[in-house]
Amino acid sequence: MDRIYCLLDCWLQEMPVKQTARLTNLSRQTVSRYFRKFRLVVPELKEKLNGSVIVMDDSYFGGKRKGKRGRGATGKTLVFGALDQQASQIKVFELESMDFRVIATCISHHTNREAKFISDDYSSYQYAASWLKTVNVFINHAVRFKETNPIENVWSVFKNKLIRMYHHATKRYMFEYIKELAYRFNSRLNPDDPFAFIQKTLQLQSVTASYR
Repeated sequence: MDRIYCLLDCWLQEMPVKQTARLTNLSRQTVSRYFRKFRLVVPELKEKLNGSVIVMDDSYFGGKRKGKRGRGATGKTLVFGALDQQASQIKVFELESMDFRVIATCISHHTNREAKFISDDYSSYQYAASWLKTVNVFINHAVRFKETNPIENVWSVFKNKLIRMYHHATKRYMFEYIKELAYRFNSRLNPDDPFAFIQKTLQLQSVTASYR
């Protein structure tokens, strides 16, 4: 139990796998296995994003590959994000494609429809806004980036932490890492200690079990 507590403490402090293995005298495979156990039970943000300004963007996660980069890149995980600019909280969604109907569903179910939505001028965002009749500001990235910088910065933090902690991640499990990074971002001002994390995950499991 003491060793598990130590592993959880290292994970919560964003200690890289290799460094944790040296500290605990465990193999990197064992540390990675426990880190995944923790990652699979991270508390997710259940409430809607209720801020008056929501910044939206999509990003691709995965190793460097030859071929097309950015939208349409193959072999990577497509993630759509919505950031409440006032609360500085983010929700993330794994997508198969930038289908405007899927984006519209994410917006409708997880954000305040009365908010002002800011995104780049990609067609899927424009079609989603037209379908939902939301107030949107579309930014032409060929001209400026300032308005979408808040969520662009979040993607940059996610990718840097992913490399620093894990060095690499397979596409099969990539969105697990993204959810972990979203949890870390949303709780960064009041980070959990091991006891608080255990308490939250036990409550989550209790609620989940009650619906089975």
